Amino acid sequence: MTTLVQLNSQIEQLRLVNHYLRTAINQVEEAVVIIGSAPLDLPGPRIYFANQAAVRLTGMTEEEIVGAPIGGLYEPGRVGDLLAKLPLVAAKRRTFQTEKMLQLKGGRLACKWTISSLVDLDGTPLHYVLTFRPVQDLAASRGADAAQSDGGVEAFVERSRLEALAMATAGVAHDFNNVLTTIQANLSLAKLATSAVDRARRPIEDAAFAAESAEALSRQLLTFAKGGVPARKQADLGQLVRRAVRLALIGSNVKCDLAISNDLWGVEVEETQILQVFHNLLTNARQAMPKGGVVRVACENALVDEESGLNLEPGPYLIASVLDRGCGIAEENLSRVFDPFFTTKTTGTGMGLATCLLVAKRHQGTITVSSKLNVGTEFRLFLPASGLRPQAQEAFDGGEVLAGDGTVLVVDDQDGVRHVAVSILQALGYDVVSAMSGEEALQMYAMRMHMGKPIAAVLMDMTLPGGMSGDEAVQEIRRLDPTVRPVATSGYFDDGAMEELLERGYVGVLPKPYTAEKLSSVMAAALSS
Repeated sequence: MTTLVQLNSQIEQLRLVNHYLRTAINQVEEAVVIIGSAPLDLPGPRIYFANQAAVRLTGMTEEEIVGAPIGGLYEPGRVGDLLAKLPLVAAKRRTFQTEKMLQLKGGRLACKWTISSLVDLDGTPLHYVLTFRPVQDLAASRGADAAQSDGGVEAFVERSRLEALAMATAGVAHDFNNVLTTIQANLSLAKLATSAVDRARRPIEDAAFAAESAEALSRQLLTFAKGGVPARKQADLGQLVRRAVRLALIGSNVKCDLAISNDLWGVEVEETQILQVFHNLLTNARQAMPKGGVVRVACENALVDEESGLNLEPGPYLIASVLDRGCGIAEENLSRVFDPFFTTKTTGTGMGLATCLLVAKRHQGTITVSSKLNVGTEFRLFLPASGLRPQAQEAFDGGEVLAGDGTVLVVDDQDGVRHVAVSILQALGYDVVSAMSGEEALQMYAMRMHMGKPIAAVLMDMTLPGGMSGDEAVQEIRRLDPTVRPVATSGYFDDGAMEELLERGYVGVLPKPYTAEKLSSVMAAALSS
């Protein structure tokens, strides 16, 4: 009888311990799931336990998680890698960490995962414990001392960009834009060499469109990684919207219904960043209507008061809206659409809308979203009005190629970029010489002056590696010839950097990647200034 009483007491103690453990695990911030030790083939062991953080993060119920295989939560296509690592985790009695996507109810989210094992006295694995936490939460916690007014997105950027994005994108952007310059410029050369009815014309134009999409991706990464205040200037929001529509919807089965007010106020913005916002919103709208349709884009003036609920300074604003009639966004995902790395697309990065909100906030504006499943989605961008009317500008025909004459010195360390720039300028009627470095460019310029064959303009890459930089080379050339006409080119430019170079005496600025049309236009303007 005594033994039975002791046994019942021990069972009760075990129940209490189990209760306390569950309570403790449910109170931790990190999501925790416990899985079995087998099977180790797809879709993996079943989940025995999930804490409340896991329930909240996934948007699923505890009943939906417990009993399901771990393959239902872990990143598709990577579950096999996880299963292969489990025995190693148990054998070495160590934890394993990785960054992989978490499958949510209606989406995906980048998370930091930690995997450990529970083994018996013989070292045989009984269960595995997986904890996971969103990547942006980790970045925000590291930057807890950052200003709180800008929310989670700003906290992520200000801390995480230095650790993960800024250093990576700076180097990648330069190399990526050099490659894109070679591709885009050669495609534009090929287009010039073919007639409108040539069978090769359509594939060339399709490839050029794909290259423009890659250029947009490069701008998006740079915008997200870049810190600080935008380099603003007076702009016509209506014209920016029209340019973005042409780029984002060209070649698609989605049409645009434009409704731009004739009396729009002016705005002061960094044009490249605002163009990126519109491109992202329009691309989302296009992807939401895979069978085609009409996206409505409108721009209007509005007054925002203190009771708007938008957390904006009261005053005059411009509102640009993008409305699609596509698949819509599930209600449980609406609050997450602006989170970095959150996406409902199988191939998405989760950076597009996060970039949009970040840019809007840097311009003292905001973006709102409303959506209904199978009805459509509307994004509204709010930007403070400048109080000035935008000046009328002539529409630029991106397809115009301008011929020229005179000698141009092309300086670029990348063979592909240098060769295609030389080919384009020669096709336009220029005499062209080239150099791979700042030192070689200086020697070439001095030699041509001595020979009485002056150089009319210099196309100078600003980011020459090692030795003399592009800007240093221009300054040295200017000592030889104060009338030199330098045109700066780089894959790093933003509006502020371009304005500074023009103020310092450069006669033109050509961001990479560029086409034959862009190169011809900038060079013609430089030589006529």
